[in-house]
This record gives sequence, structure tokens and C-alpha cells, in this order.
Amino acid sequence: MKTLNFRLLLLAITVYSTLSGCGKEESHPLVVSSGERGGSSPQVISSEWFGANWEANSGVQQFVKTVPELSSDFLTTGRVLVFGKGGFARKSPTILASNFDANFIAADVRVDTIRLILEGSGSISPSLEFRYILIPSDQVVAANKLDYHDYNAVCDYYKIIK
Repeated sequence: MKTLNFRLLLLAITVYSTLSGCGKEESHPLVVSSGERGGSSPQVISSEWFGANWEANSGVQQFVKTVPELSSDFLTTGRVLVFGKGGFARKSPTILASNFDANFIAADVRVDTIRLILEGSGSISPSLEFRYILIPSDQVVAANKLDYHDYNAVCDYYKIIK
């Protein structure tokens, strides 16, 4: 119970902290999905799978991914999903925050960035990868119609290549 409380506290602190971290990142193209709607409405955007170059910042292992599409308006009205997969256990795509091997990984979403935060002292597998999906407000559906924690269901609904 103390570990869970500590993790929740750590996640709350990182989400609301005003410190910004720096991390190296690689450039990866975005995939734009037509979603369920056509026409001129904003499109669902998903990144390719990418690895993280973890760096220590104030005692916290983190990786910062620049995502220019994340405006304050988007954060207020849209939906951001961050999934991880792989690791030593070859885990299927799982929504963050989640455990991977002997580590806990959370995502802190802000204007222009997604910061991945790693808690734990376990080894980090080079096969661990991440992907984000940005869903504009007019494409968001009710949770009773789509389980946003289910990667395959999200990809199927929004016609995203897995």
C-alpha cells in the first residue's frame, strides 16, 4: 500500500510540477488517421513507435518527447493516449501509467511535450517502445462506446495501423 501511495504521490507531483525536463529524442513521423469521420474535421494523429533515451533529472529518470500538436486548446478539449510495449516480458501495448518489467512508467502530458517518467531500479530493455495517439475533441467518443485503455480497440475504431 505504501508503494502504491508513493507512486500516486510521485505521479501527482510530476504532473503538477512546473519543472521542465530535457531529454534527447529522435524524430519520428506522425500517422494521420481518417477516423470514423471524413471531411475537414481535425484528424486523429498517432506517432510511430519510438524508444526512450532515459536521463536523470532531479533524481528522476525521464524522457521528453516534443509534440508540437499539443496546444493548450488541444489539452483542454482533446484526448491524449500514451501506450508502451515490449520490455523483457514482451508486454503487449498497454496504456501508461503501467508497470514494465521491474519499473513503473507514467506519462506527463503538457503543451508541446510528453514526458515519460520511470520509477524503479530494474533494468530497462532496449525493446521498450512508446506511442502516442492524439484524438481531437470532435473525434472523442463516450467511454461506454470505446475502451480507451484497449490499444487494439482504439486502433480499430480510429483506423490506425497497429
